[in-house]
Amino acid sequence: MKPTIILLLAVLLAATGCSSSRKVSRGSGGSVSVRQAAAEAAGRAPESVRPLVEEAYRWIGTPYSYGGKSRSGTDCSGFLQSIYRNAMGISIPRSTREQSDFCANIKAERLEPGDLVFFNSTGRKGKVSHVGLYVGDGKIVHASSSRGVIESSLSEKYYTKHYNHSGRVPAMASISKKQKNKKKAKDKGKNAKPATAVTPPPVSQPSAPPAVREITLDEFTRAVDQAADSIYSQQWMD
Repeated sequence: MKPTIILLLAVLLAATGCSSSRKVSRGSGGSVSVRQAAAEAAGRAPESVRPLVEEAYRWIGTPYSYGGKSRSGTDCSGFLQSIYRNAMGISIPRSTREQSDFCANIKAERLEPGDLVFFNSTGRKGKVSHVGLYVGDGKIVHASSSRGVIESSLSEKYYTKHYNHSGRVPAMASISKKQKNKKKAKDKGKNAKPATAVTPPPVSQPSAPPAVREITLDEFTRAVDQAADSIYSQQWMD
């Protein structure tokens, strides 16, 4: 076997091994594979947002690089800009501050997969210093400056302490509305009562004409004789 082929096989095996060994930490719950975590998150997301969620998990393990926005290295806002472009074809601003201004503010309890979650670790009021993608179930995928692209829980003390606000990309608000209307129409169709069949009134049948009885020749002869006698009697009376 040629050395170049051996080297190529070695690289492919190494890449496969690296991909299959990537894990997502679940705190005291241990860890799961990236593939399993991605499948769980995609299953929770509306159909229209699944490509975005799946793309976010493909980046897990990417190292942090300030100013970067590729799989070789990225920062938090570059990560969000790249996955939105790759998965949804949607352009969002580059910096965390610009992304915050670009999004429509939403309450934390109204978060949906695909929304952006902003944090402020600077201590300065009104500032945002970090952003992550909400993927449902109280979790975000984001580019940590110390650990690269990871999945984290919003219930962790650090993120609870530094949480600033949440936002929705305008184009996603439109997609979310269409998805809800589609689901509403589908549910309405399921719950609709079947139409009640209308029974037409019975059609009255015309009554049959009275039966005509046939007379015998004797009866006819007697009737003629009676009629002749009646005529003769009237002539005599006149």
